[in-house]
Amino acid sequence: MKENHIVLPTLSKNTIDISPARIRNIIISRNQNWDDCPGRVNIVGVRGMSNRLISDNQFNLYNDSIILISNPEKNNPELGYSLEWYPSSVDPGRISNPNPTGIAHLVNGQYRYKIGTHKNKYPALIQAEKVLVERYFETNRQKVIVDKGWFGINIHRAGKRKYVGNWSAGCQVIMEPFWSSFMAWINDSKRWGQKEFYYTLLDASDLLST
Repeated sequence: MKENHIVLPTLSKNTIDISPARIRNIIISRNQNWDDCPGRVNIVGVRGMSNRLISDNQFNLYNDSIILISNPEKNNPELGYSLEWYPSSVDPGRISNPNPTGIAHLVNGQYRYKIGTHKNKYPALIQAEKVLVERYFETNRQKVIVDKGWFGINIHRAGKRKYVGNWSAGCQVIMEPFWSSFMAWINDSKRWGQKEFYYTLLDASDLLST
C-alpha cells in the first residue's frame, strides 16, 4: 500500500497549483480521459514547470515536470489521492546525430502508454498508440513538419547531470535519481489491473493559480 505523498505548500501568486483534484478537473474539462479506477495511476507532463514554478523553459535543461497521481485505493479511501512529481524534460536535448527527417517534439495532448522496454535495455513506458509530433531542424527551427505515428517516443530515465543532451531525441525523460521511484509506482499499479496509462502533456500556463 502506498502512503499519501502529497505535501503541498501554501500557494503564492507564482506557484503552480498541482493539487490532484484540480489537475483531474482541468483534464476532464478538456474532454480528455482520466482513469478513475481505485489505485490506478494517471501521468501528467508539464512543460515549463520546475519546482512548482514557471520556468523559462530553456533548451537542453531539465526544467519540466512529470507528475504521477494515484487514485484512492478501494480498501483505504481515507488516504485520498497520492502524488509525486519528478524533474524531467518533455523536449528534446541537444542531439549529436539528429534525425534527418527532423527532431521530434511531442505535441501537447493525451496519449496512451504501456509498460515495455526502452531500446530493449530496461523497463520503461512505451507508446500504446500513435502520437503527434512536430519536427524541426537545427539549421532552420522555423520550419516545422507535423507527423503522427509510432516513433518510439518513450517515457524513460535520463542522466544525472545538468544537460539533457542525447538522453532525449523526443522522448519524455526523468532524471536518473528519480527514475526508480517512478517505475515503482508504475509497477505497483499492476495489482489494480492497470495495463495502460493516460499520459497528458500540458503547458505550465494551463495550471497557473488564479
